[in-house]
Amino acid sequence: RVGAIPRVLSHDQHAVLVAPHDARALAEALCRLAQDSLLRKRLIKECRTLVEENTLEVQVEKISSILGVV
Repeated sequence: RVGAIPRVLSHDQHAVLVAPHDARALAEALCRLAQDSLLRKRLIKECRTLVEENTLEVQVEKISSILGVV
């Protein structure tokens, strides 16, 4: 949970976020990911969707439609 990461990725939707310098929380998060295949699959799916919705091409299209550029 540092920098702009929490603005882009939501905890338990796109990633498992932990506080900086919290070794115990990091270890727990890694164990959780290692043990929960459904969580891993869901995070992968959500991240893939997030990336696909925010490619350069998609952003250009969004901005162009806002500005009325063809």
